[in-house]
Amino acid sequence: MHGKASVRRKRPRRRVPHHGTPCAHAAHAAPHLQPRPPAGAGGADPEAARQKPRRAARQRRGGAPRAHPHPAYAHAARTGESARPPAAARQKAEQLGDPQRAVARVPAQTGPEKRRLPPLTTAILRIERIAPRGLGVGRLDDGKVVLVRNAAPEELVRVRLFRARGAWFGETIERIERGPMSAEPSCPVAEACGGCALQFVRTEAWARIKAAWAAEAFRGIAPEALLPLKAPRVGPRRRARIFRGADGWGFRRWHSHEAVPHAHCPMLSDALNDATRALREATSDARAALLVQVGDAVHLVLEGGTKPQALSGLRLWRKTRKGLAPLSGAQLARETLPQHAWYAPPPGSFVQSALGAEHTLADTLLEWLADADTVGDLFCGAGALSLPLAAAGKRVIGADVDAEAVAAARFAARAQGLDAHYRVEDLSRPERLADWVGLDALVLDPPRSGAKEVLGKLGILLPRRLVMVHCDVASARRDATIAHRFGYRVQAIRAWDFFPGAGHVEVASLWRLGR
Repeated sequence: MHGKASVRRKRPRRRVPHHGTPCAHAAHAAPHLQPRPPAGAGGADPEAARQKPRRAARQRRGGAPRAHPHPAYAHAARTGESARPPAAARQKAEQLGDPQRAVARVPAQTGPEKRRLPPLTTAILRIERIAPRGLGVGRLDDGKVVLVRNAAPEELVRVRLFRARGAWFGETIERIERGPMSAEPSCPVAEACGGCALQFVRTEAWARIKAAWAAEAFRGIAPEALLPLKAPRVGPRRRARIFRGADGWGFRRWHSHEAVPHAHCPMLSDALNDATRALREATSDARAALLVQVGDAVHLVLEGGTKPQALSGLRLWRKTRKGLAPLSGAQLARETLPQHAWYAPPPGSFVQSALGAEHTLADTLLEWLADADTVGDLFCGAGALSLPLAAAGKRVIGADVDAEAVAAARFAARAQGLDAHYRVEDLSRPERLADWVGLDALVLDPPRSGAKEVLGKLGILLPRRLVMVHCDVASARRDATIAHRFGYRVQAIRAWDFFPGAGHVEVASLWRLGR
């Protein structure tokens, strides 16, 4: 039939009566309506029918429940006693080295420590090199790689092995033979504190080790002549997060949530050490605190607890679910930048971890982008890198996901009369990037995870020059591979040590479209 759609009638649904005897098909459609056979009349025991299906099936076949493979648990199943192996069995397992029984003697643990092997599992390793994150690389006799903490290259150490996050780790318990780069730590709690990773390596060797990490990230992509040879240290740390423990304030222990108190940290600035000392002497029940130095001022952000007493000279803030709330009328502090610019970052927003790091990066961008007129700044934060460019006469368009940082960048640009415009944008899902298409230069300073999503749009953005700043060599390698795939070529690479004592390096790279 033309011009009229055919209508298909729905087949009526057959129903099972709720009262009386079920109809013929109810035995298959609703078996729960069938009468239950009495016990002992050829059917299954009603008590067994309510048990798990596998166990009920074994009982119907006349079989017994499967015994536990561990003798202690099999004994517990027969007698009803505790399933914990007796002391004699645990001692025998320790003497014989039975791995199955040795696990049973380890008490229940939580967190990363639950993956630790028994304390007697040790090995002697020769450290080949220091890998990114500051861990030494050693190998077992079977070739397995072990990442060792608190070690130096060419050292011979005895370590306690444990497995975590799919890798083998070693905790140094004895130094059998020293290496040419070995050194005594300058911090008295370096053995236990997890804040530093290179305390047992000579300070003058940090620049070469970190430069080697940066060079390896660009090897095969950039010419060998451009690879950095040194990563000079810029300044002490200006940002730190410390935790309150049973004995005081300090950084957390490696692979643990326990705080290791310290009286003075040689990696922190003097202002942060003074703030830590004042927090230690104050009566505060906060569980953690973030210390950020901006200019000559120090912001103290408390996490949990009540307001501490006797903390004069610090700008106090409290971290809440809605953001940061100032205490005692705390205000933002300003910090000067090149080209006579300044910015005022909120204490909870991102700032570079070392004093003078913003100046170093801004001077580098001013040198690399001297003839650029329009510059895009993605992951701009509070504008530390792009405000000096705007002060040099360039038009800047920035974006970041942190609304408070973007508001601070807008305020600084407006107060200084700069041609800089910022907006809030989630760059992990970049969609509205029309304002950044065809610019003279694009600056990317992403978080540690990198800028893979933004670089995926590089074929649309097509800036003439690209500047990428990374604090993680793994993400730097991945982002460099993407940029190279889109036809960009490396023009310059520089590396710095913005993380003194830690296993990270800052690397900036300049790219140009085409050869």
